[in-house]
Amino acid sequence: MATATNLSFKEGEFLFKGKPLRIFSGAIHYFRIVPEYWRDRLEKAKACGLNTVETYVPWNLHEPKPGCYSNDGILDLRSFLGIAGDLGLHVIFRPGPYICSEWDYGGLPSWLLADPDMKVRSNYSGYQDAVKRYFSWLLPQVTDLQSSRGGPIFAVQVENEYGSFSFDPAHLLWLRDLLWESGITELLVTSDNETCARGLRALAEAGAEDKVSLFNIPGVLPTANGMTVEELRAVFTEIRRDRGSGDGAAGGKSRPLIVMELWSGWFDYWGAPKHETTTARALTETVRYAFSQGSSINLYMFHGGTNFGFMNGALQLPPDAGLESNSDSETGVDVDSYPYRPDVTSYDYDAPLTEDGCVTGKFLALRDIIAEEKAKISPLSSSALPDIPCTNRRARVPVLVGGWGGESTGSTGGPLQRLAWEDLLQFVTKRTAEAGDPKSMESYVYSGGAVQSYGYIVYRKKLEGIAGQVKDITFPGRVQDRGNILVNGASRGRVDWSQRDGTVSLQEGGSLGADGSLAVVDIVVENQGRVNYTTSDNQARLNAQRKGVNGPVLFDGLAVQGWEVLALDFEDGFLERALESANWVSDVSREAGQSAASKSHSVTGPALYRGTVRLSGQPADYFVRLEGWSKGVLFVNGFHLGRYWSQGPTRTLYLPGPLLREGDNQVVVFEEEARGGQIVFGIEPQLG
Repeated sequence: MATATNLSFKEGEFLFKGKPLRIFSGAIHYFRIVPEYWRDRLEKAKACGLNTVETYVPWNLHEPKPGCYSNDGILDLRSFLGIAGDLGLHVIFRPGPYICSEWDYGGLPSWLLADPDMKVRSNYSGYQDAVKRYFSWLLPQVTDLQSSRGGPIFAVQVENEYGSFSFDPAHLLWLRDLLWESGITELLVTSDNETCARGLRALAEAGAEDKVSLFNIPGVLPTANGMTVEELRAVFTEIRRDRGSGDGAAGGKSRPLIVMELWSGWFDYWGAPKHETTTARALTETVRYAFSQGSSINLYMFHGGTNFGFMNGALQLPPDAGLESNSDSETGVDVDSYPYRPDVTSYDYDAPLTEDGCVTGKFLALRDIIAEEKAKISPLSSSALPDIPCTNRRARVPVLVGGWGGESTGSTGGPLQRLAWEDLLQFVTKRTAEAGDPKSMESYVYSGGAVQSYGYIVYRKKLEGIAGQVKDITFPGRVQDRGNILVNGASRGRVDWSQRDGTVSLQEGGSLGADGSLAVVDIVVENQGRVNYTTSDNQARLNAQRKGVNGPVLFDGLAVQGWEVLALDFEDGFLERALESANWVSDVSREAGQSAASKSHSVTGPALYRGTVRLSGQPADYFVRLEGWSKGVLFVNGFHLGRYWSQGPTRTLYLPGPLLREGDNQVVVFEEEARGGQIVFGIEPQLG
């Protein structure tokens, strides 16, 4: 049990080194922000009146392959924590291992799913072994950064919103003990929303709540999550309900209140009608309520940042179900038919700081009421807050990257070049032969122990001698998540998660060829993001986040076996090799006088495109807009900015200035379907 902690509590209030402390905190995730901007975001947190910063830790980025770890660049956790400490900010450290956070698989590494019996967020031995190995690498990096040893970390969270997933405390007890055994001595907390509070109330009313329950774990302080006054009231009531333990760490009204996630906004998913926003008035109403209850707060998010790369998560809950709602588990319900909603690349969250770190009306409103609250708490102390840093780094003039027919303006390197599908596949090194039916991407282990977690998986079948006879291809069950069916590199149709037994006609768009000819059929399946949150009556969903095709594929009703499998995940130097290809061609495919709309969709089927933009002076922040393009991913100077999709609501990708350089900058696009017109380095976000 923790014995050396600077943050404690007594009679309903926090004490830091024995003196009363109200925690004013904000969530800033280092892995969603380029390192060059960490200090700026943290300084703005101080200027808003915050005395604490909270961050998650994404297991899937820090251990991308079993036993292989990464902690440099955007993952340099110690440097981020060091900056926070230098600025005098306390840190709430949330190492998971599950973090939710609208992050792929809630931060869990997908290679866990190579075990067909895997049960995540449980005491299943395979999961425990993986967590122990990861924590044995992670936690020694931060134990000396605990407050009791002179560092900034004064609280550590055990798991995350576990009460929405299960009411059995056994896993949390195991994690608590593992943290203690690993040298964590600071105050331990959990965090839960209204779902957990309602469930615990129902158990209590039925006389079924165990003596050790989720809000009654010895040595662990429960905290609240929510957006509205009503949600917080429900959780506060359960937190302070006296369960008769008499233990200050677990009992009743002696506990201080803190909203571990006071949701300052919300996230967006692809296909949503518009960007989710909330008003500053609604946010401050909830904050004032929390203050009226003597509660501390952690604003989630204070600054959202970006889901760079393939890191966005997803939800798949019943129609019209909110985050706080348990799903319908009636017998016979096809839970795979629930709406699958992958999150967009931007994690702006309508937070007090925008995705690129600009101050908003919410920021100013919060700054005022935090200053007021501090004056009430310590009327004799100065309530003056630091000045707000003036660091708007947005560019002032847009720049065009490439034009059709060489027709481009601004500092651009001319028309784009194109690398065809067959040519780009030559540079995929993760490939294997599958003698039987296709399997999910998590099932394959490639040369050298390499695994695939993200991107696209390609199942290739060469039809020789019978090409002209094949009419339809059918996928029993469902494809996860979105499949593009190609014949000789050209798209013939698509299937996705929403279709059971989806069928594509291979004859549409032209015959496969005469009997005796060769046709190459590629099934290109995109992992659009794994579910990061589910509810207690649908726990199995987290153990079923395998992507791709996992079962037979039927050609005219007959199962076809024997496939070549390629992992197109853009890792292991793929782009560097592809850029050296001699097969890039100038993509001048329309007359110069055509409009942008008529120029789009002239080429169907996936391909790589590249262009150059030349910048002078100190590079600034841009918002990249791909006009008329369909769907794909974007890289700038080798950095994976993330996904774009014409269905919106998001229309731009945030490009931080530190990723650019004076002179030539390379832009590479993988377009899945049909390229469009100009690529614009814009100066304003278009979130929808």
